[in-house]
Amino acid sequence: MFLETFLTVALIMIYAIVGFCIIKFKLIKKESIPDFAKFLMYICQPILILYSFNQATYTSELGKTLLIAAGLIIAIFALFLTTFILLFRKKYKEKIAYRIYTIASCFGNVGFLGVPILEAVFKDNQVSLGTALAISSVFLVIMNEIGWTVGSLIISLDKKYIKLKMIFLNPSIIAIYVALPLFFLGIKVPTRLDPLVTILAKMTTPLCMVILGMRLAVTNIRIVFCNYKTYIFVFIKQIIMPLVMLLFVFALPIDTPVKQALVILSSAPIASVVLNFSEMVGEGQEDAASLVLCGTILCILTMPLITLLV
Repeated sequence: MFLETFLTVALIMIYAIVGFCIIKFKLIKKESIPDFAKFLMYICQPILILYSFNQATYTSELGKTLLIAAGLIIAIFALFLTTFILLFRKKYKEKIAYRIYTIASCFGNVGFLGVPILEAVFKDNQVSLGTALAISSVFLVIMNEIGWTVGSLIISLDKKYIKLKMIFLNPSIIAIYVALPLFFLGIKVPTRLDPLVTILAKMTTPLCMVILGMRLAVTNIRIVFCNYKTYIFVFIKQIIMPLVMLLFVFALPIDTPVKQALVILSSAPIASVVLNFSEMVGEGQEDAASLVLCGTILCILTMPLITLLV
């Protein structure tokens, strides 16, 4: 599992090199990066949720598994967010970096980087793969909803950024409105549409990494790699969080593939949404970019190391 994960992440990193070169050789203007990000967030990510649920076949046992997974995911978010809110709340007003560190401690790219790792790990077991992908969608939706509520409040310190429209009508939730009924009724995506869904879903990872490479090309490298706090929070998110999840699932009577999926998804690198939130309030972009970029680059080491434990 270690070698499979390492090779998968290493190959994914090639897309970031492509994105970096696109900007450096001025094939695309840096002003276009947000447009690529919008396509990723509004088209590819929702389709990824539909694709993930489409790979699983609903049973009462799987339904119970997903409920347990949802409980564990909510619990670990609550633990990490509460811990860093208590640690940093007195510093929130003086510097936005502490607010960014709080959400970076638990928000990960579970869709863009978690899914291809799950597909590599469970490629020889379609039943386990279907379950793992369904769990990834549950993880993604919960993170998305926490992001538009607690996450928005932490990063902005202003309730005006918590919009009911985005809580109930954001792209991920709209995808759930479509995917869950189909999932529970055992209805698969029509054969003629399946290739389209699969292609758009599988675009999420390369597109995410291309965008990451683009952002790296327009970011001061010194800022990305020379802040020791960046490494501390990459370690917290990508090593400590999956270890805590491992402790959560260790004694539970759930199947080993379910435990593996939860731990692997918890080890996903710091989410690009952290940068999106900082851009939303118009400050802290450098701190957020350094966390996202450095975390993603270092996941070539951290994710394979975590798989050694599961």
